[in-house]
Amino acid sequence: MAKVWFAKGGDNPTLGEAVYELALSGCIMTLHVDPSFYRGLEPPRFASSGMDDFVGYRYVVIEVDQCEAIPGWRAGYYVLPMTPAEAMERLSR
Repeated sequence: MAKVWFAKGGDNPTLGEAVYELALSGCIMTLHVDPSFYRGLEPPRFASSGMDDFVGYRYVVIEVDQCEAIPGWRAGYYVLPMTPAEAMERLSR
């Protein structure tokens, strides 16, 4: 299962529990994840504003493990061009 994280700025955006786990095919259909969103095998790091604990979640990160990767996709982390609120709306449909 692919893990969906809502992340704040800083060096460790995927600490704690993922907010959702679903098949990569579900991420593709629901969140419109694209292979071009790939960021690498290591968790992405985002600039910290120093107010991250107060600002809240700003990024949507998908983690795909090796056994979940399908042809044309790589294991690792994908950063989506949407807000966590947009992702929540799509996932709740």
